[in-house]
Amino acid sequence: MGVEVNRSDASGGEIARFEHPRGSELCCQSGCLRTHGVRCNHIDGRGRRCVTTWCPDHWSSVGGIVYCRRHANTIVAIGGVTNAPLALPDLDNRGPSLVNWVYGDIDSGMQQILTDCVGTGQRIVRDSAVTVVFDTNRRRFWERSWKLLDAVGNSVHRITVAVFEANDALVILRVDDHSIAQGVPPWIDRHRRRVEVTPSADELQRKLFYGFLLEHVPGALVDRLAVHAS
Repeated sequence: MGVEVNRSDASGGEIARFEHPRGSELCCQSGCLRTHGVRCNHIDGRGRRCVTTWCPDHWSSVGGIVYCRRHANTIVAIGGVTNAPLALPDLDNRGPSLVNWVYGDIDSGMQQILTDCVGTGQRIVRDSAVTVVFDTNRRRFWERSWKLLDAVGNSVHRITVAVFEANDALVILRVDDHSIAQGVPPWIDRHRRRVEVTPSADELQRKLFYGFLLEHVPGALVDRLAVHAS
């Protein structure tokens, strides 16, 4: 990777243009025959590097570094903290990227639910990235949350999307420390069963799955308020 100079500006001077990396490997994208693929730069928490190679049409870049699309999503999900090995999943684990994906897709609906619950002086705060957490049994999982805070910054409620390392296809929705809904997203279930659907069917299935998660939140918040009041 470097800089190439190949164009003149209006004054006759040359303009330096950034040169994309070029490799010599076959792109891993199904059906792509381009042979200047570049290897994904992702290294997991165990020091293992992704061995897939991708051409410019099919790689993803984060901070100017080339990744396959899955690992680019992982790096984006954890906020680009590539120097924190504990936050990085194994190469084939989709946990952080799945948390981030689901969080983003239900964010507007969740904020509407929380807005309806906001009391005087309270405010909604969103996590900026996915974080790695260990439960009491030292099981690793990834999560991203919405928090309802009071006027002095104390947590009133915390709603969390979580995925455990041991089951990276199962999305868990929690209110405070209580799991209220869980399920395998339809697109992952279809991939496992090698089932293809039309774009409209995919959209409908996603909408139903997200609706399933969100519909359990209002009742859970009421229940938690009752517990706090007792």
